Amino acid sequence: MTSDRILILHDVACETRREDLVDNQQEVTSLDQALVSLGYRVRSMAFDPQVTEFLAAQIRIWQPALAFNLVETVAGSGQLAHLACSFLQLLGIPFTGADAWSMQTTVHKLATKRMLAGAGLRTPAWLEADGTGAWNPGSRYLIKPVFEDGSVAIERSSLVSCPDAAQLRSLIEERSAKTGLLCFAEQFIDGREFNVSLLGQAGEPQVLPLAEMEFIGFTENGLATVMNFDAKWTEGSYEYEHIQRTFLPLPGDGPLRDELVRIAKACWTLFGLRGYARVDFRVDDSDQPMVIEINTNPCLEPDNGIAAAASQAGIDFTALLIQIAAEAGVTLSKQADARWTTHCRELPRVSPDEWQFQLGARLTDPVKYFAFAGNNADPDEQAESAKVAAVYPMAVTTYYAGLVQASHPDCPVRRQFLPAAAELEHAEDEVDDPLEEERHSPVPGLIHRYPDRVLLLVSLECAVYCRHCSRKHKVGRSHMSITQATIQNGIAYIRNHIEIRDVLLSGGDPLMLPDGTLASILAELRSIAHVEVIRIGTRMPVVLPQRITPELVSILAAARPLWLNTQFNHPHEFTPASEAALARLADAGIPLGNQTVLLKGINDSLPVMRSLLHLLVLNRVRPYYLYHCDFVRGVGHFRTSIRQGIELVRQIQGHTSGFAVPSYIIDLPRGGGKTTLHSSHLALAQRGSRVNVENFEGIRFELDLDR
Repeated sequence: MTSDRILILHDVACETRREDLVDNQQEVTSLDQALVSLGYRVRSMAFDPQVTEFLAAQIRIWQPALAFNLVETVAGSGQLAHLACSFLQLLGIPFTGADAWSMQTTVHKLATKRMLAGAGLRTPAWLEADGTGAWNPGSRYLIKPVFEDGSVAIERSSLVSCPDAAQLRSLIEERSAKTGLLCFAEQFIDGREFNVSLLGQAGEPQVLPLAEMEFIGFTENGLATVMNFDAKWTEGSYEYEHIQRTFLPLPGDGPLRDELVRIAKACWTLFGLRGYARVDFRVDDSDQPMVIEINTNPCLEPDNGIAAAASQAGIDFTALLIQIAAEAGVTLSKQADARWTTHCRELPRVSPDEWQFQLGARLTDPVKYFAFAGNNADPDEQAESAKVAAVYPMAVTTYYAGLVQASHPDCPVRRQFLPAAAELEHAEDEVDDPLEEERHSPVPGLIHRYPDRVLLLVSLECAVYCRHCSRKHKVGRSHMSITQATIQNGIAYIRNHIEIRDVLLSGGDPLMLPDGTLASILAELRSIAHVEVIRIGTRMPVVLPQRITPELVSILAAARPLWLNTQFNHPHEFTPASEAALARLADAGIPLGNQTVLLKGINDSLPVMRSLLHLLVLNRVRPYYLYHCDFVRGVGHFRTSIRQGIELVRQIQGHTSGFAVPSYIIDLPRGGGKTTLHSSHLALAQRGSRVNVENFEGIRFELDLDR
């Protein structure tokens, strides 16, 4: 679990905009704001049983330390609300409030009443449509749903008087048919109504100040004191305007209040409640309290219900949430990095030389990595990795290596930097330079493949050597280097070709250069009149976010218009440090894009990819490209089929914001350049796996969709 991440699980948004369901969304907002103010990273997800596999995958990726369970309805009904508890229990995520059994029992009002009666706790008499229950002649009955709370489907007409049980049963059936909800009839107690809020404290119930609901003017206007749907949700209605909550006791209420407290605590024990709950009572004319409902998931808004009662006890909303979390076994506290609290947040300080220290401490062979990780790897595995590293060098920062999940044998972070035996295997169509960059290099270190733009290599070093790198035959090789003379020759070429309006600095990683060197290169390029845009491709925000210092950001900002593209490949790569780095860049007005490489077993599933895209836009990074893994020697084990990539993007479309969907790109073989792949390419190849595509020059290339 990740200690600074919290999940809010809530109802699926309802198209009917029923007021009680809208309130659930407002509850999410209030909770989110309070938790964010503590410095926590918060994600809210809707619980939909139809997509539990996808939801489970998203939660496993997010790895929350705690879930606030706000699920009150499933498919618009409270009957299955307990499924959210079971779901979280199966995932092993600590969550607030009642467990599945308590929720299921108390949501079922008839089961609740039977248990209350069996325990000798008074509850109003009731009658079910099949005749089960009691009929008290001369009494009025309130027809209400069995499984819903929030006074759903309770109207003025729900209160009825009947001459016999048969007519009442008939009315129950009619009401059930009209509302589409299973209903029963409960004897109406025309008396005072109390809400008793309970807050767990070391497992024991702490009774908060009692709230009484006052029905003002009801008797004078001939209205029954029914807490109906309008009373809770319909602003402007008589009930809404004439029922008020008070915490002030009436003279002589002491014995009654003591009894309410006793019964509420007994209910806590009887139903195995935890965290927080509310017990609702009606008090008859002989001052006998009767339990009418137990709510194991009362609203968590600052001015409502339990929060209002807690406030009367001197417990503010944030303190209330902290205590509720503690009852779920999780300690909440003010986070040191509260970067989400304001738009003008102060980001964590970064030492100017920390990134250089990290580079000096890189792990450059598998043995060092396994020692760092404390991983007792099989000697054969270590030897195998070392054998690969002798062909394709290894380097990883301790920061990035620290993101590895030790318990995950196929950790998506580790697979991106740890040499694997599969790198020494390759197919016939896999070569060192599939993009034929050398053929389009008029001067060393510069690639001029497209008419109006060039790629200028300014470094062949990276903070981390990615195992899927398209230039893995060059990067990290001691016999290869980019000298100052090479860079100056490239700049001279740009200066002499006025058709070049866009320069991409690449490598290696351009941000491996010292600040002064990088500033000099940018200044020279900015002095060329026909260079309109400068771009930088870097993985530093991912693998060494400490490199994004305020000093570096100032250098980049001075060269605007400058665009920066990075490469986040998996949600686990988002950390407070990486997000702070992105925030520095975005706050400086530097447009950010992301070029993800589609990697088999790492990000080729819909839950992972969608979570990655959402985290990017959350951090103000535009998903730009999704690259089909190049046909580079030693990279084939990462490559999905083209068909899988197209299908993945198709699944993403319509299920997230349009601007969050990247273009699926393939760099065509033989240096054909980039082209976008669409679902239409699948249609073109309905009878086989091969399809023709054209590049920007109109040259046709045949692709195997299953390759």
